[in-house]
Amino acid sequence: MGDLGSVVSCPVRGTGGDARYPGNWGGEFVRRVLGYFEPASVMDVMAGSGTTGDVCSQLGIRCDCYDLRPDAPQGRGGWDVLSDEPERGAQMVLCHLPYADMYVYSEIWGGKRDPRDLSAMRDWPRFLDQCGKAMARMLQWVDIGGYVGVLMGSIRRRGILYDMALDVPRPGPVTHRLVKVQHNERSRGRAYSGKFIAIEHEDFLVFRRDAPYVFAGCVPKRTEWDVRRSPRTTWRGAVYAALVALGGEATMAALYAEIEQFAIAQRPENAHWRAKVRQTLQLGADFEAVERGRWRLRGDKTAA
Repeated sequence: MGDLGSVVSCPVRGTGGDARYPGNWGGEFVRRVLGYFEPASVMDVMAGSGTTGDVCSQLGIRCDCYDLRPDAPQGRGGWDVLSDEPERGAQMVLCHLPYADMYVYSEIWGGKRDPRDLSAMRDWPRFLDQCGKAMARMLQWVDIGGYVGVLMGSIRRRGILYDMALDVPRPGPVTHRLVKVQHNERSRGRAYSGKFIAIEHEDFLVFRRDAPYVFAGCVPKRTEWDVRRSPRTTWRGAVYAALVALGGEATMAALYAEIEQFAIAQRPENAHWRAKVRQTLQLGADFEAVERGRWRLRGDKTAA
């Protein structure tokens, strides 16, 4: 096996595929991955412009390419990873997932959205669910002892980072996680107002199939956490949240009324919770008295 670090940087794209194809991965990255895992056979289920097939051809590795695009540049086109079956299995299955609707591929090559196109799904939870199902199918197509390698990334919407590697359902144990450095990404050359951290990497997760039936996967669960009902709420957290909710400044009477709703104030051991509120205000550097019976957040704590 060749050497491969957890951070992979390929400033030179390498040969294979079409560099003009949106969102494609470079031949040099594929070459390094295959050089490490040394599979005798490969399958690419979202082959795009054919980078994987070209690299495998150069390395003398058998490769089957599939893509949803009807006139796929390489391999079998009109093939849906969520409903179709490959002709045969492989020792390694590769896939470069779309990053939600950053590029809607069916619009690029077909002129209109294909309902089977994962990149046409703007709803993030549904997109992740479908990606998880796709990867579960890939793991069934790889030979026992073989690997599934999936490249995935992140997108930012309205200041929130949506990270596929953290959120996507994982069908089996992750044996490797590589950080692939992006070069010439679109955000690097743009001008943004305010502070902005450009996304300059992608994640390559590798799963191994160890058994015929049972896959030890992980399904992340999204939930909302309300500090008013959580047993993990601290007194500082309760007082701070209450003052923010009241506009940053409030009388003790208003604070008591607000904090009484918190689960932390309803525990049997907190029968004297009003005294605990006063103690928290007096000892906390985040709070300051305005006058007797009235408190506010310190100036540096009021900004949103």
